Amino acid sequence: MVNSTQYRTFWRVVAIGICLVWIIVTLVYTLFTPAIHHADENIISPLVQYILYGVSIIGGAVLVFFPLQFYLYAGFCWFWGLIHIIEGGRTLGVLLYGLGIAFGYKKGFFKTWPRVKVIVILLVLLASLGSQVRYGMPYMMETVLQGLAFLIIGGLGVLLFMQDIRIEPLAAQPPTGIQPPRAPFTVSDAELKLSARYFSPRDVQILQQILARDKYEAIAAEQGIGLSTLKKMVASLFSLLALQNKTQFLKQYAHHTVMLIPDTVSEPSGDQMHRGTIIRFRQESS
Repeated sequence: MVNSTQYRTFWRVVAIGICLVWIIVTLVYTLFTPAIHHADENIISPLVQYILYGVSIIGGAVLVFFPLQFYLYAGFCWFWGLIHIIEGGRTLGVLLYGLGIAFGYKKGFFKTWPRVKVIVILLVLLASLGSQVRYGMPYMMETVLQGLAFLIIGGLGVLLFMQDIRIEPLAAQPPTGIQPPRAPFTVSDAELKLSARYFSPRDVQILQQILARDKYEAIAAEQGIGLSTLKKMVASLFSLLALQNKTQFLKQYAHHTVMLIPDTVSEPSGDQMHRGTIIRFRQESS
């Protein structure tokens, strides 16, 4: 089971790799610009290209320190996919454009106004594909066909894995008396239920203090930890709750009761039942 620290470390390593790739791309572009740049073919000048590369390197560096900001990944992938398509790119441009949409979907970009956003994204994609008409109609149509082929192949791959996902739970039923691992959290209209496998009583106390609008300095002092340590803990907690920041947490769970529920992977013993007792922390009314 991957915990929140491992998850953040994984994406931090990914960000370091992305940053290094952009540095290499910039160096290669610098060395071979006279050979690869032709004013009559590319619409982006070398100066603008350098600026874009520099912004991408800075973005990669930001993601090293804030690895779970998937909106940055979404923006960079979407933007560079668009640039590649406009400049005559095919498979790479479509892949990057689609990856940007996937990152946006993961962060809930389509939860509000989904139809409007899908229409805008499709119109932008069609406009970028239409810009390739300057290379000739056959070239543009070949790009469109390659994009359709990519969608078909990707769709078949998804269907294939969906079938595996549907069959796997039936083929791997847990033994009698053994329950599958609990999800990190579940939510009802009035309760935020946290699994004891992922959260501790201290985590619940910290989250409840945040709901009570206590300042981080006061929480850190009460918990007997440093402010920087508290902020790292809170960031990990928000990551497990699929949240970005304190504002989103307060907005989503301001009127919820935070609960810690026992992990029920197996039949609990008396000691496990004692340690897994449900713990409730309710926000005091002001």
